[in-house]
Amino acid sequence: MARGLIRTAALAAGALLVGHSTYYHGFFAQAQADLDQQLEQVLKGIRFTGRTDESLERRLGRPVSGGIVEIGKFLFFDKIQGLHGDNSCAGCHAPAAGFGGFESIAIGVDNNDVVGPNRKGPRNQRRTPMVLNNAFYPKLMWNGRFFAPSGDPFDNSQGFAFPNPEGTHTFPADDPNIKILLAAQGHIPGTELPELAGFTGITGTFFATQRFFATRSSPQLLSTNTAAPAVKPVFELFPAGGAQVLSAPSPGEPDYAQFDDGHGVPIPAPEADGTRNVPIRAMIEERINDIQAYRDLFAKHYPEVAEGKPITFAMIGQALSEFQVSLTFADAPIDRFARGDHSAMTAEQKRGALLFFGKARCSTCHTTAGQSNEMFSDFEMHNVGVPQIAPKFGKGTGNVAFRNADGDFKIDGVYDFGLADIRDPPNEGDRFKFRTSPLRNLHLQHTFFHNGSYTRLEDAIRDHLDPISAARSYDPAAAGVADDLHTLAPMDLVLKNLDPLIREPIELNEQEFGDLVSFVRDGLADPAATPEELMKLKPDSVPSGLPLQTFE
Repeated sequence: MARGLIRTAALAAGALLVGHSTYYHGFFAQAQADLDQQLEQVLKGIRFTGRTDESLERRLGRPVSGGIVEIGKFLFFDKIQGLHGDNSCAGCHAPAAGFGGFESIAIGVDNNDVVGPNRKGPRNQRRTPMVLNNAFYPKLMWNGRFFAPSGDPFDNSQGFAFPNPEGTHTFPADDPNIKILLAAQGHIPGTELPELAGFTGITGTFFATQRFFATRSSPQLLSTNTAAPAVKPVFELFPAGGAQVLSAPSPGEPDYAQFDDGHGVPIPAPEADGTRNVPIRAMIEERINDIQAYRDLFAKHYPEVAEGKPITFAMIGQALSEFQVSLTFADAPIDRFARGDHSAMTAEQKRGALLFFGKARCSTCHTTAGQSNEMFSDFEMHNVGVPQIAPKFGKGTGNVAFRNADGDFKIDGVYDFGLADIRDPPNEGDRFKFRTSPLRNLHLQHTFFHNGSYTRLEDAIRDHLDPISAARSYDPAAAGVADDLHTLAPMDLVLKNLDPLIREPIELNEQEFGDLVSFVRDGLADPAATPEELMKLKPDSVPSGLPLQTFE
């Protein structure tokens, strides 16, 4: 009798447990279904398709050429484009970092031949951005100075716009050789002195880079040869408006002469307008045409080369472009969810996505529609109150960033004016504005914002949620920034022009913050884009026979 009672009680208890389990399973299943439905509605509302990755060849109007991709890859990793002889595109755009940089601020010429966390050398001006997916970007560079006026990087019906000396004439509308923005951009890296060309041979001939500068009365592009006015190419925009030229070097004592180290080959003399881009490209063309292995590769895809005609820089730009086009990695969990696979995202990522598009207001600037091409950027210029860090510039520092030549850290030498640097005429309202950073594949990114002022994604997101407080309490050491970047500019001038879109702080609780980070870091990460897989793209050797850098 007792055994029967015990057995009956046990059966009843088991039934109760099964009932509770069924209840909770049903509860969580319903909660998950509700979450899926909410996110589905949001994505439909913004017309997010999750099909950008598969749209590439349709946007190109042709298949990607594997053979030209291979040529572009060789050129990307080959030091042959660098007249200074010690850097390549891949030297700054490290494959293991998503073809971006490990450093807060890029290191170009005079590096230690290492690509990775232990790269050393003089700093440039800004962080090296990732190359992944940049075929879909209508504006390139942190201040958007290379752009498609049509708003479509695959459309050259209006040509492509660049600062002088390219302007709007070098890549005109309907140019059959320059059909996408990346093919135009491929003409530029080899001409950049701090990145690839170096400063050898400039002493007595040169004291500025080709940028817009202004006096209060007459904005102008100052020539960069010794016959030009000896005007210092650094300006401060004052609250009263206009611009003022600061100190001028003495004749015969150019700013950058200290970096004329004799390495590599001398860069060619400037043209009449003081610019060197065209002569530098001519030298690079000659160097590549002198290498039979490159001629053989180009001849397979360009009949004119097979007939004995020279490789042109348009071909070089096309090859570099095709390699970058092949670096499209835009099939993240959010994309698969949008295509109907609701299991592609975790509950945390889904909740984070709802915050991203809602309460956290991230999608105000990190948009997906229109010219964004689902890259999570409006590709507009905003001042988001980024802490202003910069390397010290001048004799003894080795740094070649665009800063004061006398080595003093004056306020004008620390600030990076962003969009204002390229406006003609300069506009006070453009100060500290930079392009909204696209957010895909941030799991590969090592530093954040245009100057890498944060080294942890969590810190960068916290900054966005309350930029005024973050700017006033910013500590470069706590942010993980390298020791040589610990000098800061006062932030009052920056915050004065802070974008109204982010002035009001956004409060998230601990779980909400964690969910948001999970979405931004993992929900936008293409699982095919891993450091290991991207490192496999590094060739074992290059046609020039020059040694590759050491890739960590």
